[in-house]
Amino acid sequence: MQVFERTDCPFCWKVRLAAAELGVALNLVASQPGDPHPEVKRLSPTATVPVLVDGPLALWESAVICGYLDELAGGRGYGRTPADRASVRLLEAYSDRLAADGLRDAVFELRSKAADERDASRIEQGLVRWGDRLADLARRLGDKPWFAGDFSLADCALGPRFGVAEAYGIDAFRRHDNLGSWFERLKARPAWQQAYPKQFIGLQRA
Repeated sequence: MQVFERTDCPFCWKVRLAAAELGVALNLVASQPGDPHPEVKRLSPTATVPVLVDGPLALWESAVICGYLDELAGGRGYGRTPADRASVRLLEAYSDRLAADGLRDAVFELRSKAADERDASRIEQGLVRWGDRLADLARRLGDKPWFAGDFSLADCALGPRFGVAEAYGIDAFRRHDNLGSWFERLKARPAWQQAYPKQFIGLQRA
């Protein structure tokens, strides 16, 4: 299986992390931001990564890709019961749509512009939204070790969001003890190091 991806894209990172946890081998093919691989343009109607190709099958949505990998691995990543699986998928959707929202604005400014060119108000507003999501996630996690009881693909979806935040020095999640502890448990898993990005855009800037 080939996966066209960008190493620091959290959606791609989610797919790599899920594959590593599930024991599914992937052949990773780089696609550059702003200049997608020709196969990405051909196979994805959004021209965005990740895109998985398995023989004649092409999948271009990260949640669908993770579901496909889970089916190949025997269906253990989303839980045992219909209720468990629905809960994990809802958390995955929360990560992809809501957790990504404010963090994305802040990271785009930090990674793509020199310090004196950044839009401080966009960063501030983004971080306020990210802080609201963190408070909600801390409530959802409570005193559980993982977001859906047992380790699941919900943790694989949320982890890269926190990983991106940490990489760019946005450590507000550590104000919530349970989120900080959860993240450290996640980072201790062998799959985390296997899936970790090779680089992050813009970190060389002052």
